[in-house]
Amino acid sequence: METYDLSPVAKNKTVSVAFYRNVKNAKELKELAMRDTVQASFVKASMIADVLQIKAAAAKGFHLQAVGKIKTKTLHSEMIFNLSPSNKISDCFQLFGLKDTSTDVVAVTLDVAENEKVLNCVVGDLVSVSLLQDLCDKPAIKKLYKITDEELKVCSFLDCILSQMAAKDIR
Repeated sequence: METYDLSPVAKNKTVSVAFYRNVKNAKELKELAMRDTVQASFVKASMIADVLQIKAAAAKGFHLQAVGKIKTKTLHSEMIFNLSPSNKISDCFQLFGLKDTSTDVVAVTLDVAENEKVLNCVVGDLVSVSLLQDLCDKPAIKKLYKITDEELKVCSFLDCILSQMAAKDIR
């Protein structure tokens, strides 16, 4: 699990991210997160092009929590909500949440004290988060974020994603 400092956006806050392949217990992970048995978010890896998406969504969640404007029930669900270009909370879980049959999973904790617990509950192969770039579903992401070929001529795929994540608050 790799831990990233979110300063200066979210002072003294971190986000830890792990990427698993060949996961055998996605249904159980979903249930653990929904019951708050484990303080983590489990995200469909195919929808994450780069760990920076996770870092941006987590930093925004910490900021919204600090100013009392969180829109979901927990900070972990807020992080998933912040990944989505949609303002509908239920849509974000459909788009980024695990399916019972998911085999590629990104595990995210917002408290390093939870890292070991998460590492022990996922049945799968822990791999480098750098592999996300190669394994993401670019056509699905492009469609979801409505990224045009014109946009890609002037900025990177990741920049287009981050712009759409940020722009959802002004729509």
